[in-house]
Amino acid sequence: MNQHRELPQRIFEAGDVVTNSNNGLHLAAVSISPQANFTEIRKLVDALMRECLVEYEITESDDPAFMEVRRADIIVNGKKIGVMGELFPQIIVNFGLGQPIVGFEIDLID
Repeated sequence: MNQHRELPQRIFEAGDVVTNSNNGLHLAAVSISPQANFTEIRKLVDALMRECLVEYEITESDDPAFMEVRRADIIVNGKKIGVMGELFPQIIVNFGLGQPIVGFEIDLID
């Protein structure tokens, strides 16, 4: 995020990720603005999955980067492929960003 640009700011990235010696292709996106909330990121994930013709569901997540009750795992065919939610406030403070941030990350290969 660029602190010298006006809000909202929305960025995304797709690329290779190595986890436990396994390669994957991930897509991630974040949005920062005073109005950023779980609904915004859920709508973005809904639109992405609809356009890709992928049926999915969400379940409760325990990902510590996101706030409790404002985070969810993304499930396709019974398997977790990603996570979304509102970033934990301490992360925002640690980076000196000062505005709510929402985001998601999805493994595109699974």
